[in-house]
Amino acid sequence: MASHWVVKIVVMLACVVGFAVLGVGIGIFAFYLGDRIGVIDIMVFSWIDLFRCMSVFGILSAAIGGRVCYKTIFSK
Repeated sequence: MASHWVVKIVVMLACVVGFAVLGVGIGIFAFYLGDRIGVIDIMVFSWIDLFRCMSVFGILSAAIGGRVCYKTIFSK
């Protein structure tokens, strides 16, 4: 039988992973928009710039997701 703290850890990991996946999607969209309006000044598609954009948004979203889930789970 699962303990109460195990369920909290699983929920916390699910929130962090969910927010990170959402952040990666936002990163892809931000790269696309930046490429279309000319902010990213390249002539060819750059996988490194796409990876950088996805990483930044994914890491920030995972941190925000961890904080939000922590405040939600442990609020009293």
